[in-house]
Parts: sequence; structure tokens; C-alpha cells
Amino acid sequence: HFYEDLFYSLLTGGADESHGLLYRSPAPHKSFSFWVGLPSGVRQWLANNTNAVFLHPDLPVGQLLEDYGVNVLGHCGWERTGPLWKSTSRAILEHEDHLRQVVVVHINKTFERIGKERGLLQTIFWEVERPVLGQLPAEPGIQVFSHSGGEPCDMLMPRLRASWEEQGLGRAAWAKVKFFACERVEDFHL
Repeated sequence: HFYEDLFYSLLTGGADESHGLLYRSPAPHKSFSFWVGLPSGVRQWLANNTNAVFLHPDLPVGQLLEDYGVNVLGHCGWERTGPLWKSTSRAILEHEDHLRQVVVVHINKTFERIGKERGLLQTIFWEVERPVLGQLPAEPGIQVFSHSGGEPCDMLMPRLRASWEEQGLGRAAWAKVKFFACERVEDFHL
């Protein structure tokens, strides 16, 4: 029942019942990476070929979510999945393995919706992970990669930083962050 209890806690937005075990990085010297809008092949390539840890396949919580129905959750509304993503994102960023490393963010979406495709402002990253990252800034630094399908750095970075400052992440917190940088990735061929 251990995994069922952990999963129930995640679904209800509860605290980390694993005492950090679900969020322990297999490679604590690597940076943690968030992503939004990346095709699965690109995510897999990045997971295999960069110095970064991804929720899945690297962290035990990623495997738990896959084993216990993340595909089913994809069909649930925000009111059902929001607590899970909030508690998971917070626990990942609070875990000591991730506090010591640069946080990497891969963005491959524009701010606004395009057709049926959700825009960046309607993603789990913007709604959940961005605010948590703002509350718990990565002191070693934040590296953003703006992929060819996303907003260019000169549009993305001021809005991202302003969103954190609006939530109270002021000059004192930013003074501790060693760098906040963006690099455009125009073409990504596998």
C-alpha cells in the first residue's frame, strides 16, 4: 500500500509522504530540467544527452506517475490534476538535490494559444512550476532555452522575470541567483 498511499497524497496535494525518496536525484550533480511543449523524442534525447535530470525518466516520482496512470490523468480536468502537479513541483524544487544545481527550463510554446494548441500561459509550467520556481529560486542560476516553436528570449525573459517579481520575488532574492540567462535554440534535429 506504500505506493498507493504516496499516489493518493500526490493527487490530493498533500505533503511529500516519501520523506524525499520520490524526489531524490539519481545524479545529484546534474541540473534539474523543466520543459514545456517539447516533443517526446526531443525530451528523450535531452534526458539521454545533457547534464540534466528530468521528472521522467530520472526521478522515482516520474516512474510512480507513469506506473499509476499519468496517461489517465491527462484526460482529467485541472481541478483533479492541479493538486498533484503543485505538490510534485514544490517537492522537486524543495529537495536538496535540486537546490544545489542550476535549474534548466526548455520552452517550446508561444504565450498565446495557437489553434487548439494551448499557449505557454495555459501550461502546467506557467500555472504551477513557474510560481514555485519563483518562490524557491535556484541560487546557482536559471538557464532558459527558448526552442524554435517558442517565444524568443527578448520577449520571454522580461515577462518571466516580471511574473516572479509580481509574486514577491524581489531584489534580495534575485541578488542570490548567480545568473538568469536565455539561449535561443533555432533548430533541434535528432
